[in-house]
Amino acid sequence: MDTKVRNLRRRKNIAGFTLIEVLVAILVLAIGLLGMAGLQGLSVRNSQSAYQRTQAAILAHSLVDEMRANPTQEFSGFVASTFSGSADCISTTANCDAATLATFAKQQWKSVLVSTLSGADAEVSKSNDIYTVEVQWKDKDGTEASLSVKTEL
Repeated sequence: MDTKVRNLRRRKNIAGFTLIEVLVAILVLAIGLLGMAGLQGLSVRNSQSAYQRTQAAILAHSLVDEMRANPTQEFSGFVASTFSGSADCISTTANCDAATLATFAKQQWKSVLVSTLSGADAEVSKSNDIYTVEVQWKDKDGTEASLSVKTEL
């Protein structure tokens, strides 16, 4: 009988987990989950920034395409925030020469820029036949960001 009692006691000591072990396991799991949640938040923030940078690049290249499509007009000195030109090249009665078409392109491009990027502005400059299109905007957290595209027409 003495052997049976010892075996029973031995089994009681081995069986199951203690409350402290369970609490430590939960704590380790909670710390891991908090770390993963923090990484997820950082990932979302960085993907938003990358999205805005991609939109700025698309817009800059689109303006360069407009410049290439209308090479007789000067786009140098164009600043989106101060541009106030207006032209209608959509209606069937519109008579669009190269200058009117350039004004229309700038007007449409500015409209897309302002609706796509918050706090956006852009400027076109020219130096030695190299055009630079610089787009500036504010990230979601308020930091200023910019992107430049250089091209020779």
